[in-house]
This record gives sequence, C-alpha cells and structure tokens, in this order.
Amino acid sequence: PKQALWMISAIYHSTKSNRRSKAKLIMNYAKGNVNKSTAKLISNNLRTFTLLISICMLRVEKELKGKFIRLAEYFPKLKKIASSQVLIPIQSNLTATLPPGGKIISEDHLAFPRATATILEFDDRASVMNSKERPLKIKMRGDDGN
Repeated sequence: PKQALWMISAIYHSTKSNRRSKAKLIMNYAKGNVNKSTAKLISNNLRTFTLLISICMLRVEKELKGKFIRLAEYFPKLKKIASSQVLIPIQSNLTATLPPGGKIISEDHLAFPRATATILEFDDRASVMNSKERPLKIKMRGDDGN
C-alpha cells in the first residue's frame, strides 16, 4: 500500500475539486476498512504530503536568496513526521516490475522491492535556491542510511 499512497495523496491534494473529493472518499474508505497500523500509515502519509506541499508553497524573503533557513522555525511539525514509515518517493520505490519471461501469474514475483526506504528524518537546513521564486531544496534521510 505504501506505493499507492503517494499516487492517491497527489490526487487528494489536487487543485481540481472533483479529483480531490474522489481521492478523499477513497482514503476515508481505506482508513475505515484496514487494520490500525495501515490506517496510521495512511494518516501519516497524508500529513507528510500536506507538509511537503506547505514547504513548496513557502515564500522566502529576497534577502535569504542563496542562503539557508531552518525548517523547524517554519514547520515545527516536521520532526513528528520523521520515522512514520512513509515511503521515500524515489523511482526505485515506486516503479513496478513485471514477472520475467512474460508470465502472467507468478507466486514468487514481487512487483515492488521488498525492502523500501522510508523517511527517517529531514535535515533542518534547507537551502534557498537562487531563482526568482526562491524554491527550497530540502534533504531527507531514509531508514536505509541514504
């Protein structure tokens, strides 16, 4: 379910109201029909996604262009999200593979990697990039050490 959560979370935060409402129905249904740990994973994923969007939307003063900000000052909840078993959204974690040899059904095949990296922590320093919009470059560390 971790891989699907990133896709649904994007739709959950869509600017299109019909997409957003359908994704909310799916997430609410899922939270009500799974075990407690999976429901917690869904909630954690939505909180993480919401916070990452907030980081993207942050408008930084011009004087900070090319410098660093402390994320904890702007987003104190960031520490709570760390270690919440939310998948790091990198291509190797989100790309499904087909079974070898063109088999349609293979009991021993896993479409996604068994061991996937999850967010362990966010670096408190975010660099303010040198561009007109001044986006932030954030770093996260996974439970795999990277």
